Amino acid sequence: MDNLDGVGINTTADGTNKLAIASEASLFSHDGAGHQIKVNKASTADTAALLFQTNWSGRAEMGLTGQNEFTVKVSDDGSVWTEALRINGVTGSLTGAAVVSAEDDTTPGKLMVTGTHGLGNASMRLSDADDAGGRTTFFALQSSSSHAPSSASTWMGVNFYRGYSNTDAQFMVRASDPPEAVIRGHDGSSFTDWAAIYHAANVVGNVSESGGVPTGAIVEEGSNADGRYVRYADGTQIAWVHDLDGHASGIVTWDFPIGFAEPPTVTATALSTSARIVTVSGIGTGSVDVRGWQANGTVEDVTTQVTATGRWF
Repeated sequence: MDNLDGVGINTTADGTNKLAIASEASLFSHDGAGHQIKVNKASTADTAALLFQTNWSGRAEMGLTGQNEFTVKVSDDGSVWTEALRINGVTGSLTGAAVVSAEDDTTPGKLMVTGTHGLGNASMRLSDADDAGGRTTFFALQSSSSHAPSSASTWMGVNFYRGYSNTDAQFMVRASDPPEAVIRGHDGSSFTDWAAIYHAANVVGNVSESGGVPTGAIVEEGSNADGRYVRYADGTQIAWVHDLDGHASGIVTWDFPIGFAEPPTVTATALSTSARIVTVSGIGTGSVDVRGWQANGTVEDVTTQVTATGRWF
């Protein structure tokens, strides 16, 4: 059976298809161990492949087609072919129409690779935080990026996208000391302003505001020679002194340890084992006058505890 011009099984062999089989199936089995089907070509530019046809028109081909990297090609008409997959012979990595072509490729049905949307590699670098919208992705902002939480260049974050309602939610952090974290959302029309996330490292610090909206810490504490104070992000401020020394004239001015935006409410209590009266007057944004009295109305040097409650903005 060696060196036959051709073999046709249930069909006719020809000069190109020297082995031709017409059958419902073909079986290649082992002879006691494994089994290989070998398709060998003469040179790199030749083809060693399996071709799948419909009514003798090619629709899919896989193998070594004109090079030595394994490819899978498909066609809808047998004339125009698309290379869906190519496997690099050195690295084993994938390319082709079935693989994402760029780190921000959102084409449905494609295979993701390392680095796609920032997965498994450095986050995508954007110059506008709004550009992360419309897809779930990891991203980082460049210096002077538009719509960034601040002008700092170390912001990194993730955009979550909800396709059926066309809404986004963004979360970003900055590698600062203490670290910063912010969030914002997209209602289907536009992004909201950034809002800070508070944690153990930034709850207490310097409070601040812009247009009545808190922009700093939640609580600020401080003290000096005039007493102690606490400020809250909502604008509330409390100042106090535990032992304000009196004066022989009965009048002493307490300078607040920090100023108020408007005259606060002030309460004073005498530190005495005897019946004493303490009154306040001249309440301003920076100080208050405190008077000590005996029960009979005579002024007296009285040490007092004083608390002022008001607003810092």
